[in-house]
Amino acid sequence: MPSRSTLSPGEINRRRVAEILSAKGPHPGATVADDVVTLSPSPVQSANSSASPALPSSDYRLHSHHSTTARSSGTSSHSTVGRWIPADETITVAGVQISGGMVYVGSAFATPDNSNCLINPKLSVASHADRGGSMMGYWPSYSSIHPRERRAYLDWLASGRQDKEIGIGYVFLFFYGLERRLFIDGAVEEIDVIAGETRRLLSLYGHNHSFKGYATRLLDTLSITKWQAGLPLTVSLDGRQWYELPNSLKMQIGYKIAKKEALSADEALMWVVCAPETSLRTPVTRCFEEFKSLWTIEFSKAYPDGLKVPEPKTRLTLSYRAAMGFSGTISTNFEGKSLPDITNIKAPLNKLRLLVELCTEALDPYSRYLGRNPEAVASIAAARLLPPDLIRKGGHAVWDDITGKLNTLLKGEAEGFVPVTVLADLFETGPLNGNISRAQSAQIGTALDKIGYGFEPDARYGASALSSDGEVYLFRAEHGAPVPDDASAYSGYRLMIEVIAIAAAADNQLKQAEFDVVETTLRDATALAETERMRLLGLATALWRNAPKAQTLLKKLGNIPDSDKRQIANTAVAAVLADGQIDPKEVAFLEKLFKALGYAETDVYATLHRGGTEELPSAAAVSSPIVHPANTIQLDPERLRRIRGETDVVSQMLANIFADEAASVAHTPAPQSADITVRITGLDAEHGQLFADVLAAGTLSRADFDAKARSLKLLPDGALETINEWGFETLDDLVLDGEDCLEIPQHLIDQIKDLVAV
Repeated sequence: MPSRSTLSPGEINRRRVAEILSAKGPHPGATVADDVVTLSPSPVQSANSSASPALPSSDYRLHSHHSTTARSSGTSSHSTVGRWIPADETITVAGVQISGGMVYVGSAFATPDNSNCLINPKLSVASHADRGGSMMGYWPSYSSIHPRERRAYLDWLASGRQDKEIGIGYVFLFFYGLERRLFIDGAVEEIDVIAGETRRLLSLYGHNHSFKGYATRLLDTLSITKWQAGLPLTVSLDGRQWYELPNSLKMQIGYKIAKKEALSADEALMWVVCAPETSLRTPVTRCFEEFKSLWTIEFSKAYPDGLKVPEPKTRLTLSYRAAMGFSGTISTNFEGKSLPDITNIKAPLNKLRLLVELCTEALDPYSRYLGRNPEAVASIAAARLLPPDLIRKGGHAVWDDITGKLNTLLKGEAEGFVPVTVLADLFETGPLNGNISRAQSAQIGTALDKIGYGFEPDARYGASALSSDGEVYLFRAEHGAPVPDDASAYSGYRLMIEVIAIAAAADNQLKQAEFDVVETTLRDATALAETERMRLLGLATALWRNAPKAQTLLKKLGNIPDSDKRQIANTAVAAVLADGQIDPKEVAFLEKLFKALGYAETDVYATLHRGGTEELPSAAAVSSPIVHPANTIQLDPERLRRIRGETDVVSQMLANIFADEAASVAHTPAPQSADITVRITGLDAEHGQLFADVLAAGTLSRADFDAKARSLKLLPDGALETINEWGFETLDDLVLDGEDCLEIPQHLIDQIKDLVAV
């Protein structure tokens, strides 16, 4: 005979009717008193529960019937009257020792109804077992199954009821006993133990849809008593029954609606998740814990005071159908009438489904990654894909660990310097080769944004590539202090800070007075948003410790209007003068800056003598003779104030530097040298050979570079400029860096080699 799980619904119904009408015996539930699942008033309410308050005296919980089972204290397997064996007892039947109890043993019950679960020790047991239960009927009974099936059942009980390959009929046979203990004996005090065992069985045999349905409905009915005792329902997918809402949920939400109370996030989630019409996508089922947390956040945004639902006219009627055969009704009276029935409510559920979809979409990248890499559930790579709101809420083990480590690095402070390698290791960005790539930098920045940290220099906002042996300035800021793409004022101030930092660092003695110029300027800048000001102060702090390279900055200043050049020159001079002293090295930088801006060197000294005013001539004008300054000068405070006041104009001008650059001038190549052996895509033969020589050498002194340039009939300064111009256009970076010794940044070497053609 086929097992229960292989029968069609039609065959099951045919056999059920045949069994009821046959001479085998009456309907298993026919003699149950009133054929009703009765409940008794519940006076219990948890003092500290607000989510699921206990119902008033018209509420109900499972009624504790007086048991007619003999409860002898011994463990004899030959008792005449069947009795319940508690979970802490061990018995022996047919030579099989069974520990863990939770079965009925005896010759017969005091009344003959619902005795299919009773293990009669007088019945024969075969020496060989039929584990599949191939001859077992739809409603199996220990007394009617074959001796080989009794052997299989006893062995299954003795092995701890955990053989996943056992026939499902044996599981039902045991399950009948649990139902009898609750609904016939009324053992309310054993609800927790029986519910726990039912959940364990579900984890082993839930693949059988029939057993899953009966076991889930039992747990649902038992959860009503939990809720009535003031304990909130557990939010999970376990209560999802696919074809109807759980009875416990109907009662809980119906009660809240009857009381005119708003639904909580958990109640609304259970309602929409368990509604048969709700389709849950993979991100929900795969990442339900993360989904619950995100749902709470989004629900609070959408319904800060909870979800109010109008009371429907339809009243609630509930029933319970046991696997052992009987069925009955559950009273739902409240203040003289039944609770409202939420079964056919549509409008609130439609709104909640939109919220489900919002959370599902947000978790989709995280879910897809785990689908491809299930072992990476606790990895940084997966955690980075969580929605920002969920990360900021806290409670996720990976992010909590990262936040704790950052707090340790900063020694509990809100800001501080952190080595680049530490952040790269913390966020698992992969191996570092010399400079950290822009992609790796962006990876770190995006992760820090999600936990409320910003860092500088940040390549996402205009900084050059970070060196792997360098450090960054880390600071706490909401969402990482983001800067919009169209923040023109920010771009200008950023470049201004870089100019000031290089000017101030020229004497290798960055002073507080020089930093104060930047800080005061930024705090007074009305064109900046607060997040932009915070990020720029972070940049200034970082650059005051590690100033940028002059050559990279000077390249940005090549082709801008004369009026803008004048403002940039004055800004740099103000920084040099801020500490009341002028160092020859600072003057040397100003000479390079003025030259990059198109001014003569003599204009540097004239501007310094005037205290850094706006009186610079046109960049094309002839300058006055050089007048060397003294080692110290007296500052004019009024002039310095005027210079600081001009910085808003400077920032607006600098924001357009790249947009206003003139088209490059056509270059006529020099006659080709006989020494050309290498070509580089995008460079003419001579410049390509010169650059290839540096690439081959690794590093090249400036003297050797100049000599090689001349041998190729190139002007050294012009050749350096042409190669770096090509670098910016091709690789978006400076390709020859250094003053006395030129070298190619390590992170660019592999890309450059791809452009070499012998």
